Formats: sequence, structure tokens, C-alpha cells
Amino acid sequence: MTYTDEETQEEKQMKAKVRVTPYFSYQPGNKGELIAAKVTGCENTEYIHASTASINTAIVEEERE
Repeated sequence: MTYTDEETQEEKQMKAKVRVTPYFSYQPGNKGELIAAKVTGCENTEYIHASTASINTAIVEEERE
């Protein structure tokens, strides 16, 4: 997983365990539509979501031909 260090603005890499969290719409007409997804990554722990050192980022969907 690649990320930018907030203090130094350096691009860094980590060997992270990753958890993907999808978010779905419950609005009438769009019910069940995937509207966003988030990735949480953290290294050296079994508790990805609860870690204070975890990194959260959005997933961007790319169109493919």
C-alpha cells in the first residue's frame, strides 16, 4: 500500500493487511446500488479497523474498455 506521509509529504510504502468496506444506496430507485467503497490498511496487526495507525482511502472506479 502506498501513502503520503502527512508531516514530510514523502510517498511511502507499507506491507498492509487490507479491509474493503462497500457502501450501498438505500434510496428509492437506487436501492442496492454501490455508491462508494473505502479501503483500510494497517501493518503489524490483526485488528485493521481498530488500529490508530491504520490508513483509510477511497476506491476510485475506473471504466474499462
